[in-house]
Amino acid sequence: MSFLIDSKLIFMKFEARKTISCEAGEFSYLKKEGENDLNPIIFFHATGLNLETYNNFFEELFIQFEGKRTLIAFDQRGHGKSKAEANPSKLFSWDQYADDAVLILKALEIKKASFIGHSMGAIVAAEICRRNIFEVENLALMDPVLLYNPKTAFFSSIRQKFNIWRSPTIAHYAAKRRSEFKNLEEAKSHYVGRSIFASWPETSIEDYLIGGLEDHNDSMKLSCDPTWEAKTFETVSLNSYRTLKNIKVPVLILKASMNSTIPNVGLNYLTKNEKIKLFEVEGTHFFLIEKPKEIAKKSINFFEQENGK
Repeated sequence: MSFLIDSKLIFMKFEARKTISCEAGEFSYLKKEGENDLNPIIFFHATGLNLETYNNFFEELFIQFEGKRTLIAFDQRGHGKSKAEANPSKLFSWDQYADDAVLILKALEIKKASFIGHSMGAIVAAEICRRNIFEVENLALMDPVLLYNPKTAFFSSIRQKFNIWRSPTIAHYAAKRRSEFKNLEEAKSHYVGRSIFASWPETSIEDYLIGGLEDHNDSMKLSCDPTWEAKTFETVSLNSYRTLKNIKVPVLILKASMNSTIPNVGLNYLTKNEKIKLFEVEGTHFFLIEKPKEIAKKSINFFEQENGK
């Protein structure tokens, strides 16, 4: 594979989607091969989204890396184009997503990598790193979901186990989300300027819909079923502070300045680990989508500094 570079990569195109089957089921993924295929960057998306939602970010990341590293992203269970079974009654924790990812990465023969995760995907990335199965060089976590007090996490986990603990507002909203549309144009019209999508560029909304809609009779529907999305919110991991506190690799955490999923009570707890660098960035929880060029640059600077470049 060749690259046309003049201080910047001036052409970038993801290859066609591929499908990989493993013990966890059938998953859809995209891969952009760089000059170095031995140490790829693996991306983990947020709840309810899909890998194509982040196309602008991937393009910026690849351009600014000048095509030197391979990028891999996949749709998690119940999301995007992946076909692994997504039965809400069988989802009990986000460990399911981490278990899936381990099997996917093994099937892709990944041994060494850097991880980038957004929201739920950040927690999944951190959990995989904690398991010490792969040689993870560093983690870039974008507004990881830490919506609880680390001092009361144990009690929250007990309540969650017995179906007492819930994230009612978010889960209720997800369960009520409209999921069927006549066509792509109607879906786009529905989302532009609406709720969490108000700050998104239209190109990202289009990418989200292209990656997340599937044919359904004479219409189209979201492949991430609202009940699956709601159950994902309800089963949020409650041991993530402990995971991050004890992690041994360099970690970059970017916190949104608005509507962040990292409460202020957790900031001091996180920074007790000297491996963690935590910064606030302007934007909402979806700052990766709002300002992909800036976030790609921050990610690259972190990777290069930690890798000694």
